Amino acid sequence: MKDSCVNKEHHYHSTRSLMEYGNVAKDLIAQFKFYANFEVLKLFKNWFSCILNDSEYSDMDYIIPVPLHKERLKARGYNQTAILAKTISRIIKVKYHSKILIKNKNTISQSNLGKEAREKNLKNTFAPYPGNIHLIKNKKILLVDDIITTGTTINECSKVLMHHKASQVNVISIARR
Repeated sequence: MKDSCVNKEHHYHSTRSLMEYGNVAKDLIAQFKFYANFEVLKLFKNWFSCILNDSEYSDMDYIIPVPLHKERLKARGYNQTAILAKTISRIIKVKYHSKILIKNKNTISQSNLGKEAREKNLKNTFAPYPGNIHLIKNKKILLVDDIITTGTTINECSKVLMHHKASQVNVISIARR
C-alpha cells in the first residue's frame, strides 16, 4: 500500500505500508508491540522483503524509528519501531540511525484519541536529538512507524525533520488505517 501525499498540511513526502489496519494487522502488531513476540517480526521481515527493494530507497541517507519517550521505553523494554527500522535497514541497505529524533514528552497513548486530540497530545513532543541537528540538514530520511492511523505521529516527526532542513522525509509502516 503506497501513498504519495501532496496535501500541504503533511510534512512527509510519501508513505508505504504493508497492509491496511484491520483485525489481522491489529493482532500481529499487538503481539509484537505489547507482548514481545519477535516471531511476528520474522513475518514482517519476509513481507517487507517482498515489497521493498534496494533501489527504491537507495538515495535515502538514514532510516530512523519514531522515538519512544524514555519512560515508555523503560516500561516496555524495547522500541518496536527501532527494531522494525533496523530490520528494514538491512533489507534495503540504508543506514539505520537511532539518534536523530527524541520524544521529549511522555504523552498518553494515542490509540483512543481522535485526530484533534492526537494533534494536541503530540504538539511539540518530538525534537532533534541533542547535538545531532547537523545530521538532519539536507538529508533524505526514511521514518519508520508501526501503525499510521490519522498520520499525526509521522507528521509531527516529519515537521521537526523538515524544520531542521531535511530535504525529504518518507515513511514506512506495517499498517495504515
